[in-house]
Amino acid sequence: MQKTVNRSTNNLSKNLDDALWAYRTAYKNPMGMSSYKMVNGKACHLPLELEHKAYWAIKELNFNFKLAGEKRLFDISSLDEWRIQAYENAMLFKEKVKRWHDKRIQKREFNVGDYVLLYNSRLRLFAGKLLSKWEGPYVVEEVYCSGAIKINNTKGNYPRVVNGQRIKHYISRTPINVESNIIKTITPEEYLRYIYQPVSDSENKEVCDLVRKESPKLFQ
Repeated sequence: MQKTVNRSTNNLSKNLDDALWAYRTAYKNPMGMSSYKMVNGKACHLPLELEHKAYWAIKELNFNFKLAGEKRLFDISSLDEWRIQAYENAMLFKEKVKRWHDKRIQKREFNVGDYVLLYNSRLRLFAGKLLSKWEGPYVVEEVYCSGAIKINNTKGNYPRVVNGQRIKHYISRTPINVESNIIKTITPEEYLRYIYQPVSDSENKEVCDLVRKESPKLFQ
């Protein structure tokens, strides 16, 4: 439809019948056949092609209309076999998709008290270029056997139950007060002081001394 309809979509109604006909006669991988063949028991043909095939079938049976009618009844009786085959192909396709989906699932284990980030699916459509789709951190309050997890914000006033696949572990060097569940925010200067504090390692000591020499005001 996107290829046949113009930008203003004012000719949508004119192309709808052709689009539906193309969809019904197209080959479907899950079923192993087209929807038209599953309903009528044979592939779809153009009117001219259908006329020639009908003439060829009668000619093959020496223009015996009785044998042609019996052959048609046999084709109708085999329609159930086509439908059963389409059902089996659809089930095999679903199992294949399920195996592919299960391989991509990342197994994560969460415990009560862990800090996690929650995936905000709303930002998938309206996210900015540098806007993170993960919000939080949240605190895990309860883990259910069904895979659902009850989380709460750091202030403890917004409990909610979410799917375990929508959260991930929150890992940060920022110190956390576990008793009050409050994250202590630090400034960039404090972070540099924490990273480049005096150490006994000779290799890291040269880097620390160089940073202190270039930015002495940060360590006053």
